[in-house]
Order: sequence, then C-alpha cells, then structure tokens
Amino acid sequence: MQSFFEAYPANSGRTQFAPPFADHVDHVVLAAGILLRLPIPTGAQFAVFSFDGDVRVKPGALDTLLELPVTSTAVGRGSELNPSARRLTPPQGGTPFTHLCLRAFDACNGSVSFFA
Repeated sequence: MQSFFEAYPANSGRTQFAPPFADHVDHVVLAAGILLRLPIPTGAQFAVFSFDGDVRVKPGALDTLLELPVTSTAVGRGSELNPSARRLTPPQGGTPFTHLCLRAFDACNGSVSFFA
C-alpha cells in the first residue's frame, strides 16, 4: 500500500501537502439513508474521502451504528460530516477500527483512498 508520507525531498516544502495517488481506492455508492460499512484494508493508517454529496463518517467495527442526526446532541458519540483525510488510529487504549461507517441523507457516490 502506498505510504501517505514520502522520503526527503518529496516530504519537504509544498509537496508535503499533496500526497501521492493511492494504490488502494474503494469506489463508494451510497443510497439515501442506508448505512454502508466499508472494511478498512490491512495496513491502512490513513483514509482520504471525496464525495459528490454530504456524507457522515464514523470509524468502528462491523456492528457500529451510525444514525443520521435529526436533533442536536452533546454526548460525543456523533459522526463527522464530510471529513477530508483522517488517521485510522483508535483512541488511546481503544479497540482498533475495522470498518468505516458511511451514511448520507441523499444518494451520492465517491471514493475512499487508503494509505499506509
């Protein structure tokens, strides 16, 4: 799997803000309101998201739930709206993530690129 970080000199200056193209990209088609659990490939440490609509994302496991919000909450268990790039490391002492849970109010499609 392509590394998110490159060796010098590619990791210096402006090039550090433009990672290389991933060699592991999953196409994702989301139906309106339907939860999709995307397996995280072995060795993946970073995910980069690109969608043509608004998508909620939550890392977890095969049984993780992701409800679309209908009211405001302040309990810390929500999902992220349209993340761009994220590390796939669990919270300190937490269980490693095995899946990314994705859900959208409206049907949309996009891609998730994975990096080592």
